[in-house]
Amino acid sequence: MYNLLEINIIDEKKHYLLKGSLYDNAQKEVGKIFDDGTIHADMNSPYKLILDESDSLIKNRTSTDMIATSVISAGLLFLISPKAQDLLLELASNDIEMYEVEIQGNDFELNDYKIVKILDKVDCVDLEKSDVDYDEDFDSIDSAEEIVLDESKIPIGKQLFLLGKRSTGIIVVHENLKRAIEEADLTGFQFWGLDEAYQVIS
Repeated sequence: MYNLLEINIIDEKKHYLLKGSLYDNAQKEVGKIFDDGTIHADMNSPYKLILDESDSLIKNRTSTDMIATSVISAGLLFLISPKAQDLLLELASNDIEMYEVEIQGNDFELNDYKIVKILDKVDCVDLEKSDVDYDEDFDSIDSAEEIVLDESKIPIGKQLFLLGKRSTGIIVVHENLKRAIEEADLTGFQFWGLDEAYQVIS
């Protein structure tokens, strides 16, 4: 009933991969505020992503509806197109907030994409049934071959959430939302089954 969403470039020869530094509207560099399931008091949007063009892949490539984006201090960003924004607002509006971002390089600019912040982190992995490397000292899943979810711990109607017991955000997507994304032909989204958790949780 749930799948894992990977934020990664799908085709390195065709698609954008954006890397750089993210700044808020006070021109301060942004830390890890997007993948922890918490709304912070200092979410000072709009944001500006200044690309490191020597590390990004943009020349002779095309955009996707979700662009693989890695930021020096903030980690991976869930960055989506207007078409994807419309679909997520229709089907998962209670699970997310979106933030405007201006993306700039020397000869590159994107202004209509937004950063998605997922609002909930849910502790729902059944550790006894899952095949995971679990650190009891830090109460953290370090890696996983396969995970099993205790769906009784997931709020009813939840379409999108972050996996609990992880220091970095692992995005979990309900099958209904996954199907809608695929039927809308949104590009850049790569899903894995829970039995393929090793592809995402490492």
